[in-house]
Amino acid sequence: STRITGPPPGTAGAIRVIEVAPGSAAAAAGVRAGDELLKVGDIDVADANFGAKLRVRYAGRPSGSPLPLIVKRGTETLTLNGVLAYAASAPRIGEDPAASARAIRLRTGILRGVVDK
Repeated sequence: STRITGPPPGTAGAIRVIEVAPGSAAAAAGVRAGDELLKVGDIDVADANFGAKLRVRYAGRPSGSPLPLIVKRGTETLTLNGVLAYAASAPRIGEDPAASARAIRLRTGILRGVVDK
C-alpha cells in the first residue's frame, strides 16, 4: 500500500506521498516518497469531489488501463505512466498534524467519497 497525507503547508490541493510500497502500482509508475500528487487521470485532487469523480470516471475499466499521474517533484511537474490497478485494500492515509482545515476536509472527502461544505 501507499501512504499519503493531505496538502503540505503552502501547497493548495496537493496530496503528499509519504511512503510507496515496493511492488505497488504507484511504485511501478515511478511515484516516490515526497512527491506531491496533483492529478489522477484527468481528475484534480484539489477537487472537493475527487474521490467520487475518480470512481465514476474509471469504474469498470479493466485493470492495467492507462492512468496518468501528475506529480510535483521538487520544482518539476511530471506525468507518470500509471495503470489502473484494483487492490483488495485501500491505501493507508496518514494524518498530517500540520494540515489546514481545508486539507482535513479534502482528506475526509477522499475517504468517504463526499465532502461536507
